[in-house]
Amino acid sequence: MVNDKAMEYNAKVIKIERTIEILESIGLDTKDYKVVLNTIESTLNEEHKTKLKDKYFGIELDYTSAISKLNYLESELNEYEIYFKAYSFCNHVTDILKNINKNNITEYIDKVIELLTEMKLSNTLVYTKEKQVLEGLYTVTYYLLLYEKMLLNTTKLYDYVRQNEIDLCYLDKLLINDIKPLNNDKLNSIINLYNSNGINTHYIEEEILSEILSIKYNYNITNEITKKLDVIKKEILNNIKQINKKEKDRFDIEYNFENLDKSIKYGKKEVKASVLSLIAGIALLGGPTFGIIKLFPPYDDKIPTTKTIYIEDGSSETIDDGYAWKSSISNDDKNARLKKYYPYEKTKLGNFQRKVEYKNLKIDSTKDIEDNLSIVDISDMVDSTCIQTKDSLNIDDFYTEPYMQIEVTNYDYDNSVKDIRKSFLILEIIAIILFYTIITSISNSINYGDGNHLYLMRKIKNLIRNIEYLKEKLDDEKERKLDIIKINAEIMSLLANNETLLNEYKKIYNKNYYNFENISKITEPKELENKLKLEREG
Repeated sequence: MVNDKAMEYNAKVIKIERTIEILESIGLDTKDYKVVLNTIESTLNEEHKTKLKDKYFGIELDYTSAISKLNYLESELNEYEIYFKAYSFCNHVTDILKNINKNNITEYIDKVIELLTEMKLSNTLVYTKEKQVLEGLYTVTYYLLLYEKMLLNTTKLYDYVRQNEIDLCYLDKLLINDIKPLNNDKLNSIINLYNSNGINTHYIEEEILSEILSIKYNYNITNEITKKLDVIKKEILNNIKQINKKEKDRFDIEYNFENLDKSIKYGKKEVKASVLSLIAGIALLGGPTFGIIKLFPPYDDKIPTTKTIYIEDGSSETIDDGYAWKSSISNDDKNARLKKYYPYEKTKLGNFQRKVEYKNLKIDSTKDIEDNLSIVDISDMVDSTCIQTKDSLNIDDFYTEPYMQIEVTNYDYDNSVKDIRKSFLILEIIAIILFYTIITSISNSINYGDGNHLYLMRKIKNLIRNIEYLKEKLDDEKERKLDIIKINAEIMSLLANNETLLNEYKKIYNKNYYNFENISKITEPKELENKLKLEREG
């Protein structure tokens, strides 16, 4: 265990010594940290001398204490990592500043912003210790500011440093030192103008940076700005052309709406006329058809029926009598019939016949039945008479005196069902076919349209054609309305884009107006706005 702690201790010492060497190489004062390290090592050695006398008792605890002190020292040294990163970055960028270009400058701008942010957050920001690294980082920042404007004409790094007083103070010093040897009257005049704002004036300004670039690097930033403004202006004018074209397209669509509206009104009128004509045709042909159906109803209600037979001896019998059609049951029908059966007589032909007399009755009670059966002679009340014939007789047919019985028919309306009367259906179909044949013949004889089609079919086909025509026009109207909505959206998008472009144009112009002296081809923002207005109105 002691050996493990000793190895851990020695490894930690080696790591800290290496860190101190690195920090010394970048110019940081590490004298205090060396003293702390030597103190930790000497203290541990003195404790070991004492423990050796006691045969190493407590040595492991000494290593543990020393390692804890080393960890604390290491954490303090690690806070200087940002300076090492900044130092390395500055050395790298300084080597390639002469070859910096549009392809790599953005990467370096992002990195220097990251380092500046991390540096200001560091707890070890002591100028006497970090002077070399800090000044190196701000030197790189200063030149990146110039290259950003020269290569990109953007303001990302510029906007960042202007938000922090620390950054501006370091950069102001570098800028002043940079322009002193130039001794340029115009530049000095610009500096004096800014100094008139007060003692706390900063010099990281677009105008000043542009003038430095012009003097030191013979860079005509005006040309770059002019090109950028021209690109924006051309895009704005192109948008105006597109807007005008789309507005013309919209006008054409809206103009054609008048004709389309007329077509829709015509279509609605024709559909209405076709519907009325069809209704008239249905009335013409449907009336007789309805009459035929009423005369020969193909459907009727089947009414289950039973029959109760009452005879003279007072007995009765109820039998199933099948069903009756509702339409055949008259409201005037009697619900009972009195029958008188005469004896069978043999005829000359060898068969047997008997006479049956009928009398329709209204029966309200059993007493009515008894009273009617007591009538002996009903000849004066007979409603009808029939002759029943048989080829042979059975035992029940042998009687010598006439007898009477009453048959009462009962209708079970509650259990009725709808059914087809096939006989009437056939008659109905025949009648309708005959009727339409006659109508078609008459229609063809007066040369009414296509003689190969029935009258109502022509009416229906005409209605369908008119509906399809109206639908086509309504679909066309819907499509045109959608086109207008789309065009309006595109116009609004172009107008919004133009507003953004115009604001960008104003921003660039206002930041660089001092570079536009004696340049007549630069369009002022107000002039551009007026031009846009004229283009739109034209």
